Amino acid sequence: MVAANNVIIPVQTQYYAMKGLNNLVKVINMIRMKLNRDLKILGLLPTFFDSRTNLAKDMLDELRVVGDHHVFTSIIKSTVKLGEAPLVGRPITSYAGASEAARTYRSLAKEVIDLGQA
Repeated sequence: MVAANNVIIPVQTQYYAMKGLNNLVKVINMIRMKLNRDLKILGLLPTFFDSRTNLAKDMLDELRVVGDHHVFTSIIKSTVKLGEAPLVGRPITSYAGASEAARTYRSLAKEVIDLGQA
């Protein structure tokens, strides 16, 4: 992060991940103050989202309401294909290019580009 201009923070839509987010933001702020004044949090990326659970929905809502940072509209859902892709050493867009997960990552890339930070 010392050499970066922006950081995307992946946040699992689970309780302890939300607690850890506060600690990570503190570390990023410390890096910003001491080592890299230009470092910005580009946004929070919800991951491991399971729409079947109320917990995941509640954590996503909390992330959107409580946070002081942009929350990407692309939400990375928990899928089998995302678990399989690293096992074969390929990105999801190559391993299962037509999958919902691959479409979501392409959507995320477009969001980042649209923010003018690519």
